Amino acid sequence: MRHFCTSPIPKALLGLVLLGLMGSCAPTSGSSASKVHLVPGTEAQAAAPPPAQVETPSFPLPDGTPLPRLDDLGPEFRAPLPPSPVWNPPGAKRVGLQAGHWRLEETPPELARLAEGTSVEGWDEWEVNLRLAQHTAALLEAAGIVVDVFPAAPPVRYRAHAVVAIHADGNFAEGLRGYKVARSAISSVPRADDLLVERLTEAYGAATGLPRDDATIGESMTAYYAFDPRRFQHAIDVGVPAVILEAGYLTSDEDRALLTSQPEVAARGIADGIRAFLSLDLGPRAGGQP
Repeated sequence: MRHFCTSPIPKALLGLVLLGLMGSCAPTSGSSASKVHLVPGTEAQAAAPPPAQVETPSFPLPDGTPLPRLDDLGPEFRAPLPPSPVWNPPGAKRVGLQAGHWRLEETPPELARLAEGTSVEGWDEWEVNLRLAQHTAALLEAAGIVVDVFPAAPPVRYRAHAVVAIHADGNFAEGLRGYKVARSAISSVPRADDLLVERLTEAYGAATGLPRDDATIGESMTAYYAFDPRRFQHAIDVGVPAVILEAGYLTSDEDRALLTSQPEVAARGIADGIRAFLSLDLGPRAGGQP
C-alpha cells in the first residue's frame, strides 16, 4: 500500500494539477519504491503501478487558504457538483483508504480547522482508524487490488476506483452505538456513491454484527471536507466514488472492544463491501470509453 506525503505543490505544477493530474511527492522513509508503508516498524513493499490518468472534468484548484465554515459560505457551496463520468479506467483496480485524523499535525493551512477526533480509555481515534485501514488494505491487496492509505489530508485531486474514509464515533450519550455509512451531498457521481454506500453498509453489518446508526448521520459526514474539490485542494477529484464510514463508537464498551481487539473483523466487512462495489458494472468509464 502507498502512504502519501502532503507537501504543497510548487506553482510551476499548478497547470498540471488543473488538468486533473495528481500531485506526487517522494516517500519520506523506507526505500525509493513508489509503494511504501510509512508506519513505524514496517518495511517498504514492492512498487505499484502509478494511477491511470483519465480525462475527467475538474474544478479549478482552490488557492489553499483557509475558507470560512460552510455555514458562512454562500448557497453555491452546498449545490451538487456538476455530473461527471465515474472514474473507472480499465486495468488494475485502485482503492484509497483514509485513516481519519491520522497525522493531523501535518495538515496544510486550508485544513487547519480539522478536529483531533475521539480519545477514550487510552485509545486515540486516529490509531483505531489507521489499524482498520491497514487490515483492510492487506485484505484488498491479497485480492490483487492496489491500495493507497493516506492521512487526514488527502493527496491533491486524488483519484481511485473507490475511496473510503475510515472514522470511529464518540458520544457519551447513554446507549449510543453502531456504525453508519454516508456519501457527500454534493457528489458528482451520486449513483455510484449510493451503490458504494449500499454494498459497504451491507457487508460491514454482516461481518461485525453491529447495529446501524443511520439516525445520527449529519453534516459532518454528508459535507465531508475530503470529498469537496470545490473548496479544498486536498480532496478527491470529481468522478471518484467515495463514502465515509463511522465504524462504531469508541465511547461504547461493546463497539470499542470490537474495533480495538478484533480490527480484522471490522476490516473484513470494509474489504468485502469494497470488493462487492468494484465488481459492479458502473456504465461508461471516465473519458467516454465503453
